[in-house]
Amino acid sequence: MLQITIRTGNAAFAEAGEGAECARILREIAERIEGVEDIGGEDFPVMDHNGNRVGAVIVIGEGVNR
Repeated sequence: MLQITIRTGNAAFAEAGEGAECARILREIAERIEGVEDIGGEDFPVMDHNGNRVGAVIVIGEGVNR
């Protein structure tokens, strides 16, 4: 299971608009994992366009709840 968390309460989302900044972040995530055959080790932070950490991408194994 792939879990993506994005907190939208900071200035980057106000400046660009929530939808636009979320879409930019999701495209960045997609590009990062597109060529990866097994995403099991692909946990990483999610950054806004200002360089602030606003969430995370977490790969959760089958049957594991976080």
